Amino acid sequence: MVAISVTIPVYNAERYLRQAVESALGQTGVAQAILADDGSTDGSLALAHQLAAEDPRVEVVRHPDGANHGVGATRNLTLQAVRFPWVAFLDADNYFEAGAFDFLMAHLRAHPDLDGTFANVRIFTEASFDSSLGRSFDGVSTTMSTTLPPEALFRALVLRSHKAFSMNTLLVRYSALARAGVFSPNLRVGEDSALLLKLTAVGRLAAADLERVVVTQRWHGANLLGGRQVSAAQKYRNRLAAYEQVWDWGQASPEPPQQQLLLWRIVQDKLRLGELEEQPAARVRRAIRAWLRERCPYPEHRQQARAWLTYGAPPPAPPQLSERA
Repeated sequence: MVAISVTIPVYNAERYLRQAVESALGQTGVAQAILADDGSTDGSLALAHQLAAEDPRVEVVRHPDGANHGVGATRNLTLQAVRFPWVAFLDADNYFEAGAFDFLMAHLRAHPDLDGTFANVRIFTEASFDSSLGRSFDGVSTTMSTTLPPEALFRALVLRSHKAFSMNTLLVRYSALARAGVFSPNLRVGEDSALLLKLTAVGRLAAADLERVVVTQRWHGANLLGGRQVSAAQKYRNRLAAYEQVWDWGQASPEPPQQQLLLWRIVQDKLRLGELEEQPAARVRRAIRAWLRERCPYPEHRQQARAWLTYGAPPPAPPQLSERA
């Protein structure tokens, strides 16, 4: 039988944690549910220990100093405790739908060449979140809606030609995670996006069925971004932080992603961020050139990037798949 480790980072999620854990333990193949507390100040840690006492598959881990280190570092804490060959991810305020793992594993058995598969999420918007933004997001699709071959996923995510998929719907081999590396502990937002980019660069992931809901994602006032709107400029800053983390990983990775494509995305987003912040164009370009000198080791890539910065040049087409990685 397939053995699955479910990883659940926990921070002040006492209200939701039992439902999340029970939804994981009720799935076929779950051999381990890892709850990593990130310095919660409510009753989350006590509840986590209670859940562990109720079911031996539940394990509780903490940072050595018991402090809050952020979601990236806490997700890494869960990965350190994984003992089984398949891994699933769940936020402590979400929950799996019944039969989710049966569905995902059926797709993996039918496609044994895959390293992982994913499906769709259902948004459940709590009243506190509705009132803060003046609308409900129930029924709004926030994930990929077009099935793509594994070879096209990385490019699609970098180009943002398709929506991303939710890590909470992903069932993936631990061996693929080992090749992709860890979550970035420095990213407070977008740590999952960065790891998904790395996974699609080194592994073979494909959707099982994007019409099938396997997770309910709860949006509420206590979410990290819940209850407040994020400016366009801040969205670009968050994206750039994730892309740059993947870029740095690619320099040291034995399986680097399509670095020129990623570099194109970084340059374009830095230019756009400069526009949104109303910075002088010359200053933005100087900053990008300085970034290239510091962070881009390939002379031909630096030369191409500088061409993208030519004054008055039309927006460049993204590099093709055949170009050097």
